[in-house]
Amino acid sequence: MDQSLISVLPTSFPQEPGLDPKPILELPLVELAQKLQAEELSLESVLCSYLEEALKVHQEVNCLTDFLEECEEQLQALKKLKKSERGLLYGVPMSLKDPYDCMVSPGVYILRCTCMCGCTHATETPKKVWELNTAVQEYQQEFIAKWRSLDLDVLLSPALDPAFYIGYPAKASASSSYHSLYNLLDFPVGVVPVTTVTLQDEEELAFYKGYYGDSNDRNFKEAVEGSVGLPVAVQCIALPWEEELCLRFMKEVETLTKNQREPR
Repeated sequence: MDQSLISVLPTSFPQEPGLDPKPILELPLVELAQKLQAEELSLESVLCSYLEEALKVHQEVNCLTDFLEECEEQLQALKKLKKSERGLLYGVPMSLKDPYDCMVSPGVYILRCTCMCGCTHATETPKKVWELNTAVQEYQQEFIAKWRSLDLDVLLSPALDPAFYIGYPAKASASSSYHSLYNLLDFPVGVVPVTTVTLQDEEELAFYKGYYGDSNDRNFKEAVEGSVGLPVAVQCIALPWEEELCLRFMKEVETLTKNQREPR
């Protein structure tokens, strides 16, 4: 077991000697939240129960790299809230799964998929992960507000296609910006093939210069060479929780392009 975790826990977190965590850990989420709201369970007992179980699992599978030292401060802040100020998940312990992949050096983690280009970034602490997630949520709300101010229902956008040649996706990652933006925003998006690469497209590719003449433009050109016959698609985008509208939009695009391709 990670000795650094063990050495910090006794002094940094509340301890409840004799606590049996099993009844707490067996509670369904809804019942656990209800008992916390009703103060039938203390915040300390729930936190200690989950910490103990997490450390037991870590001993078996070595799954933890760090923990939020701020959780004790958060616990004390929660205890000061009035009942009317408590959220639905008041006091329920949370863990971070997959926001960062691994510790590359002491205190530095690789953070996955937090920027629009879909690349990875190093961040110093789990607290920074929360701050970045908060920034993403704020950007999402700003984007949605702008969308609604323009009175948009749905949006049609390019997709990343045709399929890249083997070995090129990592070399032309900037081309994925159309995709990664809406992945970051957590918008429902569907991809619909609308045509295929033609011989004329392939001939015109020889004169493609891109926008900046940099390595991304050069790699993109090489990545799609020899793609005659491969599908070209578009993205159909809607706001969060409007998946049905997104699906209807996809159907309309599919029907329209199918009718245009069929001989008359």
